[in-house]
Amino acid sequence: MKLGTALIATMAALVLSLLISSAKSSFDKMDSELVENAARVISLDRALANYGPGDARRPRFVETLLR
Repeated sequence: MKLGTALIATMAALVLSLLISSAKSSFDKMDSELVENAARVISLDRALANYGPGDARRPRFVETLLR
């Protein structure tokens, strides 16, 4: 009886640890994608800044994102 309980507890712990690992992996992937996209927006903003202050040339969404 104790062996069966220990086996079930071990299997439950293993499944739980795999679930947590999968969630962390997904979170880390989303976090890195967010950082990469933010870097691209900043790079785009700096490239567009070379064209002037920007009412006509610099899209408003870039200025909104950088606030």
